[in-house]
Amino acid sequence: MRLRFFAWIRFLRLPNALTVPGDVWVGAVTQIGSLEAGIRTTSGVVFAYWFGMALNDLLDLPRDRRSRPERPLPSGQISPGMGWTVCVLLGLTALGLSPSVGMAGLILLIVAYTGCKEPIPWLGPILMALCRVCALWIGAGSPLQPSPQLIAAAVIWFLWIGWITVLGRLEATERPVPLYATLWMAILGLGVPLWVLSQTDEPLSASLFAVLWIWALVQLDLRLRRAGCVQPALIGKAIRVLLPLQSLMLAGAGEPLLGVCLLPVWPLLAWLSRRFPMS
Repeated sequence: MRLRFFAWIRFLRLPNALTVPGDVWVGAVTQIGSLEAGIRTTSGVVFAYWFGMALNDLLDLPRDRRSRPERPLPSGQISPGMGWTVCVLLGLTALGLSPSVGMAGLILLIVAYTGCKEPIPWLGPILMALCRVCALWIGAGSPLQPSPQLIAAAVIWFLWIGWITVLGRLEATERPVPLYATLWMAILGLGVPLWVLSQTDEPLSASLFAVLWIWALVQLDLRLRRAGCVQPALIGKAIRVLLPLQSLMLAGAGEPLLGVCLLPVWPLLAWLSRRFPMS
């Protein structure tokens, strides 16, 4: 029973969802100025994320049988039939919790990503980035006229998630870490705090979160350089760096307490990822 429970955690990558509520919160505060996205909306986006994790593994099953036979589906810990049943239920639950145009769009983007990432490789990072951008939009109430702050947040999310997805294609290939990885982190590491500080009425708290964001990126770059190649654990670390980014954006939008609330999730997720890989 315990092994089966752990298999489901690995299949859905349950801990990864701890990075999702911050997307919804950032969308809300950058568009509305306060946290108006309720528990149902946030939960809906989390369930959509789990739907995407399940769908990804189900469609990748033939490849995982060759390269990752220890995963729950190819190892037989979870049957494909049960996996598909849970996957569909997760998607329906997401739509039931947040029946909106934004949620329908997110589900469609997830399906498009999982279906296109192999036959059209260049499209994969774009669609994955748009999935996380859509979480911002849902948190903002799916506005037809997004605020300049929401648009800026969407661009930042697109650049960071797209970068992680591109880097993930080098996972376990033994190819050296490309120079653009450091360059991209340097550009975002400095560019995002400068933009936030130019917009915020909370320069002190935003500065503190900016230092944390830059420190997180420096640590990630050092780990990449020491490893020499892109390892699954480093992709997980890059995903976790979303948490200080979300905290910085929340502080810059005048909600530093929300940013503080996210910070304990960062070490918790790092601890969980040692048992349940994020990638």
